[in-house]
Amino acid sequence: MSTTKREIINKYRIGKDFGVKFTDKHGNERVRLLWKGSLAKDPHPLGQEADVIHKPKGILKKPSLGSRMKVGRCEWCGKVTPKLVVHQVRTMKELDVTQPWAAFMKKINRKTLVVCESCHAKIHGADC
Repeated sequence: MSTTKREIINKYRIGKDFGVKFTDKHGNERVRLLWKGSLAKDPHPLGQEADVIHKPKGILKKPSLGSRMKVGRCEWCGKVTPKLVVHQVRTMKELDVTQPWAAFMKKINRKTLVVCESCHAKIHGADC
């Protein structure tokens, strides 16, 4: 038996929030909110408060590195700039998915990420 998306939303909706009600070990009813605010479709946040791995629009499924560079857009922040650099890792196994950029590279199944200079500096700052 399959469950529809609407049934899941109705089951876990708490007002405008999305969460799970449970009873703790002391018998108190508690709520763990999974999503605060509206469930309406919003663009993905790019700040530190982002809890999703985003995929900016305009990225093809399996483009070559050359075509990705020609687009002139950072694949991480979406900024259009002529000064792009390529962040590269040796193997997919060395990616630490706790870093959002590494999880994004795994998601698109690429060892390279075409990014602007500021995003490249942020990526290497996260490696330290």
